[in-house]
Amino acid sequence: MNPLPDFQALFRVSPYFYLVMDLELNIIGVNDAYLRATGRIEGDLLGRYVFDAFPQNPDDPDSTAIEEVRSSLLYAIESGQPLTTAFLRYSVPRETAQGKVFDERFWSTVHTPVKGADGKVAFVAQNAIDVTDLYRFDRTSHVAAVETAPPARSVADHFTHAQMHEAMSRIINDERSHLRNLFNQAPGFIAVLTGEQHVFEMVNEAYYQLVGHRELIGKPVWQALPEVQGQGYEELLDRVTSTGEPFVGRGIKLRVQPVAGGPVSERYIDMLYQPVFGNDGKAIGIFVQGHDVTDAVTAQFAQRESAERLSDGMNAARMLVWDWDVASSRMDFLDNAALVLGRSENNIDLMSQSIHSEDAARLIRSRARAIADKGGYQ
Repeated sequence: MNPLPDFQALFRVSPYFYLVMDLELNIIGVNDAYLRATGRIEGDLLGRYVFDAFPQNPDDPDSTAIEEVRSSLLYAIESGQPLTTAFLRYSVPRETAQGKVFDERFWSTVHTPVKGADGKVAFVAQNAIDVTDLYRFDRTSHVAAVETAPPARSVADHFTHAQMHEAMSRIINDERSHLRNLFNQAPGFIAVLTGEQHVFEMVNEAYYQLVGHRELIGKPVWQALPEVQGQGYEELLDRVTSTGEPFVGRGIKLRVQPVAGGPVSERYIDMLYQPVFGNDGKAIGIFVQGHDVTDAVTAQFAQRESAERLSDGMNAARMLVWDWDVASSRMDFLDNAALVLGRSENNIDLMSQSIHSEDAARLIRSRARAIADKGGYQ
């Protein structure tokens, strides 16, 4: 029977950087690649609390993301799930003849929990890639960005092809995850449609809230949302694709069935159909963005209906309301002034000429007294 392979030897010679910690975050293992990358020796690290072995730079605390690393390690231990951090700023201490100095480094890390025979997490491993040469760091804004130009030969030499691929995959996945979160958290609904059949390629959470949580991705609009057919949206989508011109609509009615087999709901939306163009300049898809404004439109309808009822009541009761600017004598009547009074003027003195002289004199006295006393009059 062949002996079991020496996995410890594999761990030690792996070109990837590995640091292993127990549940109290004390270092219990480190491979040669990690030692070379950090300029340390194994005896200086084993048994030490990881943040004692790799302390914060006292002259630049922000350059050593201890709390971010600690949170990542604890998450991996508590959840039993690995956690990837595509970019981490963490300076590494180095002893020199002049004393300890800190080399600024940027890392991509994966913290992976490892379970024992009892199924519980026994220790956690850190796999790190030094990505310092792949990032550009703005010290004023403290924001890092991936270099747009590919790394020079001298820069890329310390990467194996596998390491470079792994580092870039982590960066891309991190950026994709960030964009996906922004996409899903957008306050308005968003969808991306492709092809002549307007197939759903991307949909955010607000869009699902509008139409109901049904299967959309990979389906043409009219297959995914059959109840929307016949409401004019087919013509709008086809027109945007054929002409390459965007469409903007305000307060458009949409009848949709958010629950399968349930009633059709009437919604109102503000919406943009923006064509997406290919390299040949032709529209290959449509970016859909908008907001559900049902509550606002419904409130407007209710306000308009209430105003109409009030107007009908005032006309029936021969009631009139106006604003009077005392300084200029200007009057602003409601629209029913001519119906109630037989005329409509914008000046109180002109209106007073329509009143019998005795009544007008009494009215003017009452009005003057009310103004002086800052009260009312009848």
